[in-house]
Formats: sequence, C-alpha cells, structure tokens
Amino acid sequence: MNRTSHVELLKLALLFEGGLIVVAGVIGWLFDVNPLDEFEWNMTALVQGLAATVPLFALFLMTYWLPFGPLQRIRQFLQQELGPWLAGCRWFEAVLIALTAGVGEEILFRGVLQPLCGIWGASLLFGLAHAITPTYAIVAGLIGGYLGWLVEWSDNLLPAIVVHSVYDFLAILVVGWSFRRQESRPGISP
Repeated sequence: MNRTSHVELLKLALLFEGGLIVVAGVIGWLFDVNPLDEFEWNMTALVQGLAATVPLFALFLMTYWLPFGPLQRIRQFLQQELGPWLAGCRWFEAVLIALTAGVGEEILFRGVLQPLCGIWGASLLFGLAHAITPTYAIVAGLIGGYLGWLVEWSDNLLPAIVVHSVYDFLAILVVGWSFRRQESRPGISP
C-alpha cells in the first residue's frame, strides 16, 4: 500500500470515528441525553481503565492465536483486510486511531445509547456495528457488555474510553506486527 492511500484511509478512519461524537451529540440532543453526563476526568478512573484493559487484551491475544474455526475467520479478516494498512501505521497514527475510536464509540454507545437502551441494548448495537463476522459480532457485543458494566460500576465513562482506546492501540500493533511477520515469510498463510 502506498503512503498516499495509507494517509487517505487514515483520514477516513479518523473522520468516521470522530463523526460518531457528532452522531452522539445529535442523538443526545434529540432524546435529551447528555453524552458526557457520566464523564469525569480523574486518576482513579484512568487507573481503573488501564487495569480493566488487561483481561480484555489477554483474551484478545488468546483468541487471536487459537486455531479455532470462527476465531480463525476473524484473524483472517483482520490480516487480509486491515493488516496491510495497519502494518504501515506509525505509532502516533495508531495512537490517534485508537484514541479517536475509543472516545467516539464510547460517547455514542455508553454515553448516549446505554442510557436510552440499557447495557444490553447498547451492547447489542455495539456488536452489530462491529459485525465483520458473526462470531466477531457476538464477541464485540460481549465486550460492549463489559464496557457498559464498567461505566455502571465506576459511575464514569472514562474507564470505558481508556479500555477501548488502549485495547484498540494494542490490537493495531499486534495485527500490524503479525501481518509484517507473515509477509516476511512467503508461503506461510495467516
């Protein structure tokens, strides 16, 4: 992938994920829900988010490398469709993408949709929004439930934003590294 198309994809990803903040604002305005009602910046929430990322990312690593049918299809999709692009991401681009996705998606799903639809309604919508495969839709829905529970438990949106952002950043690194490694070993399929 050339640098121009890489930059265009980066712009598109940032525009889409950042646009979710606007969508959250419009839906919040229409239904009288403040997307940042549950948001408070504090060190406790930041640490909670970092700690809550550990089991989720460990699960990602385990499922990414397991040779189980439905999980292999997720890995193949990530490798084939996103791998070439993520392999070319610089670290600051990965941070920017992950942060924009974490903020945009959590403000929409946990900040607006969760108060309107409840944890499981918002989680179902989160899973459907991530339906790259049926298995991934289920996994994403369960992750949405985990993030929703985290917001309820902490009374703060920040831990969910931190988990989502750090998780995405680490997943970008793993998929990019895995793709580069695969490309350096011709004849080995992902």
